[in-house]
Amino acid sequence: NDVLKYAKQTGSGWDIEIVDSIDMGTWTWWQTSITLDSNDNPHISYYDSLNGDLKYAIKDVSGWNIETVDSIGNVGYESSIALRSDDSPCISYRDITNDDLKLACPAWGWTNMNPIVKPDSRAWHAMAYDSESDRTILFGGCYREDQGLLVPCFKNDETWAYDYNTNNWTNMNPINHPTARYWHAMTYDSESDMVILFGGTSGSYETWAYDYNANNWMNMYTPIPTPSGRVGHAMAYDSESDLVILFGGSMGTYSGETWVYDYNSNNWAQKTPIDIPPRAWHAMTYDSESDRVILFGGYTIDGYSDETWEYDENINTWTNRDPIGVKPSKRREHAMSYDSESNRVTLFGGMTTIGHADDTWAYNYNTNRWTDMDPEVEPSARYGHAMAYDSESDRVVLFGGWAEGTSGTNDETWTYHHSIVDE
Repeated sequence: NDVLKYAKQTGSGWDIEIVDSIDMGTWTWWQTSITLDSNDNPHISYYDSLNGDLKYAIKDVSGWNIETVDSIGNVGYESSIALRSDDSPCISYRDITNDDLKLACPAWGWTNMNPIVKPDSRAWHAMAYDSESDRTILFGGCYREDQGLLVPCFKNDETWAYDYNTNNWTNMNPINHPTARYWHAMTYDSESDMVILFGGTSGSYETWAYDYNANNWMNMYTPIPTPSGRVGHAMAYDSESDLVILFGGSMGTYSGETWVYDYNSNNWAQKTPIDIPPRAWHAMTYDSESDRVILFGGYTIDGYSDETWEYDENINTWTNRDPIGVKPSKRREHAMSYDSESNRVTLFGGMTTIGHADDTWAYNYNTNRWTDMDPEVEPSARYGHAMAYDSESDRVVLFGGWAEGTSGTNDETWTYHHSIVDE
């Protein structure tokens, strides 16, 4: 029948499934190799003799997913598949055309996307990923040609949307929008399908909600009570509680306040946990697997911080994680996002005690360890950039920031694909 089949022993018999098929009456699928991942999902590599290709199949909850790994020349002969610690496959195989032994693994690390259309250079903007629309949303920020303190920073009120699949930024130009600002914070409320914005240098006590489908910003006006106006705070959406979590910021003095926002009732509520030390220009993200908001770094009355904290909204408690082993150096104005595919928090860059940083770190909540990923290629050192995790494409998206030296703000778009090493 010229089909590739998969058989699983159930204890009472065999379940047999068709993986790949073609009605050619020839012997097409052969030279197979199989392994199981940590969830007992089968991964199969095999040779497509009809086309001379190396193919890869994985079965998950959606069924069999098939991908052509290599199709240049006559390749895929005598393949052997193995999985890395994050369940991603590596396949060794023979390239018959060139008589080479090859290894194929999913690419990981940073990629400079170089989109043709993109926002102007900026820093201190905010980004959030809209999972319903599969777009990364950017708002605001400021532009300056160099970093001299006497040079003004020109703030803007633009709303941009980035599509990873087409590598395209679109200036949304909504009719209604917040005033120009920077040092604000944004996060995406997946239950309500709204991007939530609070604070910043203009209208710093305002709460706004953005609907990508309607391309409309809504001023939620001033719920009572509401956080006081501030800059340099951070927000993350807790999907289990369906609440936006806000912490810290600068109000002339550093804040140690914890607030939660419910879009459905348009209500802010101040929580009163035993707070972590007040701070601003820290970074936060929500780890959905552990149901915790993760915070790192920032600037406190004691200077730069290298602390890792978690917030559990269910019991209204902040806990200093005091991670095991190495960790990122003290810093502020870095960016973080949670990668749900690898179950890791990704951190990049920031301003440290010795200047701009260009390091990439991954945090595993379950092991309470930070890992310096040390990719071969990475963005230049910067701070004041923004990041968001595109769950559909399994990529962290980074834009902008203050470039090292006196070159001012940056207009680069980078994406990061996570790989787990030595954790």
